[in-house]
Amino acid sequence: MKRLLYYPVSRNGIPGFDTFRISVSNYNGEARVYLENLAIAAGGAFTKTMKEDNTHLITAHQYSEKCEAAKEWNINMVNHLWLEESYAKWQIQTLSNPRYTYFPPRTNLSEIVGQTQIDRHAVEKYFLTPGTVEESEGSGAQRLNSKALRLHDQDCGPTGSTQDLVPDRTRPSDGTPTAPRSRQMSGLVRTPATTRIVIDGKENNTPSSASSRGAKDRAAAKLHDQAADIALYEKEKKRIGGVIFGGRRKTSEDAVSNGSRKRSNSKDEGVAQEEQGRDKKRTKTNKLPPPAMRLLLTGYKVWEKNGKREAEDKSRLRDLGILVTQDPTHCTHLASPSIVRTKKFVCALARAPMVISTEFVDDCLVKDELREPEDYILDDLAGEQRMGFKLSEAVKRAKDHPGQLLRGMPIYCTESVKGGFDVYKSIIEANGGKCVLYKGRAGSNAASRVGGEDDDVDAMDTGEPEYLYLISGNTPTEKALWPKFRQLVQGTGKLPRIVYTDWLLNSALRQELHWEESYELKEDAVGNDE
Repeated sequence: MKRLLYYPVSRNGIPGFDTFRISVSNYNGEARVYLENLAIAAGGAFTKTMKEDNTHLITAHQYSEKCEAAKEWNINMVNHLWLEESYAKWQIQTLSNPRYTYFPPRTNLSEIVGQTQIDRHAVEKYFLTPGTVEESEGSGAQRLNSKALRLHDQDCGPTGSTQDLVPDRTRPSDGTPTAPRSRQMSGLVRTPATTRIVIDGKENNTPSSASSRGAKDRAAAKLHDQAADIALYEKEKKRIGGVIFGGRRKTSEDAVSNGSRKRSNSKDEGVAQEEQGRDKKRTKTNKLPPPAMRLLLTGYKVWEKNGKREAEDKSRLRDLGILVTQDPTHCTHLASPSIVRTKKFVCALARAPMVISTEFVDDCLVKDELREPEDYILDDLAGEQRMGFKLSEAVKRAKDHPGQLLRGMPIYCTESVKGGFDVYKSIIEANGGKCVLYKGRAGSNAASRVGGEDDDVDAMDTGEPEYLYLISGNTPTEKALWPKFRQLVQGTGKLPRIVYTDWLLNSALRQELHWEESYELKEDAVGNDE
């Protein structure tokens, strides 16, 4: 009888509880249904939706729409302990107790609902009269024991032995002699003897059902006999190809015929050859020398929508000493058909890799040999003219400061920027910067906290002002963040600059901070998204 609702429910409810309108939030499943029924059993009114006339909100934590509304409407927020203990003690508990207003951050209160037990003494004081309470305190077992003792004193002799089980009815109990009864009648009132059989050498032997004990013994014996088969089955499940029923089961030599033994041997030989082939392949992979180059591919159209060919080509390239990687920060060579503004190309360029054409990969696969990458240096004059920089000079500048173009610079970025926040975060961090997601929250001091840790003195030496950049688009939602960003930068000794994504991409491709007036976002640019 641990659950509160296992007990009879009062018709009237807790005094004063009828004025409460209770709602539940952040409790799910059986815990929620339990609290709903408990609120009704306590005499309160339960509402699934919460309105301003609600008086209490029972919640597991403070993060929900109901909790926000409760704070706005001054509705009491408590956990389930307030309701359970009010019902267990049959008295409204005070809300000033911190146990009822504590919401642990790492504990799911739904898992501990229903552990409060009824306060028997508090309930007896309310529902039972004083005389009834005193009578109930003496348990029925005590009354039964005292009655049994009186019967025992009457039935047994002075020595209390079991030999004189037939009472002496000839002695008068009230002064009047009575005739002795027959042996048949005396046998009817005789105290029954125990039917328990005590086995020598065992004490307190609890009697049990023969049928249930026999069923348990038979089940245990059957399970013991099948233990070997169960172990073999679990072993077969781990084998590649699944469980092969029969053929691998261990049997006695007498029960196996010659034909079945031959079939079993042939299967075992096939499995052994398969395992040897896998071992050879694994040994071959483990014995591969360290890769001669770590290649990052971008813009390679041959492998698009052809995963099988991609896996086979990568395996062949690895045999030639070329490891195809997806990490732009650890690649030694970058292969691309042209200069592209992809995430891989821009991030990898910060580490000054050798930029080659994807024809290098095609020739290695066709001729099945490692070609000289110096013969495949990427030459994209059209791309260089279009973007206004020379790739060879950009690689040279990257070698002078690998991954340090934006060292220590805090760069802000809106969440809905075109291309995705994560892409620009990777580019900024690949060049040593610190990307900060800007949502325009009031009172943010991120600018003063992030800036100034690794600031260079070059800007102060040249007399140029320092800027804080916000990478944004020109949508109305992002425009609403611009005044807040300008207000954020005030007092930091820097100037705000709200720019297109082109500023970051072109600077990372050039490997130098490049500025043009066309990069800056103006107020009248809203609605003209690219």
